[in-house]
Amino acid sequence: MSISPTPSFGTGDDCVSIGHWHHQHSHLRCHLWPRTRHQELTNGARIKTYHASPSLEASGIIYKDIIVTDVQNPIIIDQHYDSKKNHEESKVKISDVHFINIKGTTVSKIPVALNCSETVPCEGVELVDIDLTPSGSVGTLTSACANAKFVSKGKPIPPGCE
Repeated sequence: MSISPTPSFGTGDDCVSIGHWHHQHSHLRCHLWPRTRHQELTNGARIKTYHASPSLEASGIIYKDIIVTDVQNPIIIDQHYDSKKNHEESKVKISDVHFINIKGTTVSKIPVALNCSETVPCEGVELVDIDLTPSGSVGTLTSACANAKFVSKGKPIPPGCE
């Protein structure tokens, strides 16, 4: 994963949270181990940026071989995080993002959400072999996408975002 120019950034339960700064760092590294299991969490493979964030680029991000069990948001790009406090669009350019071989169950009707910035839409997002099924009485699954240029390969479950 690369982010430029090199920002200061905050971490917590997220691998990287762009736009809400706490510390200065000259090098950014984020390990996303393959073949991980996420059980009964709110988020699985997630990218978020805050509203009113500075102009940055985040690219070369890969989430691969992840098994989710009863996860609310298995795949999510959220560039409208904290939008109730600040209505200015995120200026983080997200590109070259790969969600590969993500399988399992979800407790949400919309387990794939690509909610990108109107100012700098996401580009080069790839969804490959996504196989998510509803848990319990969730019902039919769908996807939601806004301002995202993406390709889907393999068996895209859930459908949507044509």
